Amino acid sequence: MSITISVLLENRLKPESKNLLCAKAGLSLFIQDENDSILFDTGPDDSFMHNTGLMGVDLTNLTASVLSHGHYDHCGGVPWIPDKCRIICHPMVANERYSAVRFPGYTARIKKLSIHNNFSRFRMEYISTPLHIN
Repeated sequence: MSITISVLLENRLKPESKNLLCAKAGLSLFIQDENDSILFDTGPDDSFMHNTGLMGVDLTNLTASVLSHGHYDHCGGVPWIPDKCRIICHPMVANERYSAVRFPGYTARIKKLSIHNNFSRFRMEYISTPLHIN
């Protein structure tokens, strides 16, 4: 059995890809074998969809989408996942998350890390422990 992992979106591009593909903070992977195709994270927005078109990746028949965690740069593209797709994620993926940077003599900077997504059009599968997803 062979598995193909395609990087749909990442922070950086190879120099030869700079004029074509989008690069943004976050991650999106397309994982495929003979039977299944999985979207692992989406990145921050629809940029992963732009790249799928250029890379010839078809997401219409996904077996599942997996969200590693609820930060915007990993699940901000949820609105572009096909309707009724099975989404596997932790039950607290939609909880608000913040980051605070504090140093002595420095005013704390608070940054929102989460994003509000409407999951009602998907088949949600919440897991709290590792899951084998063949």
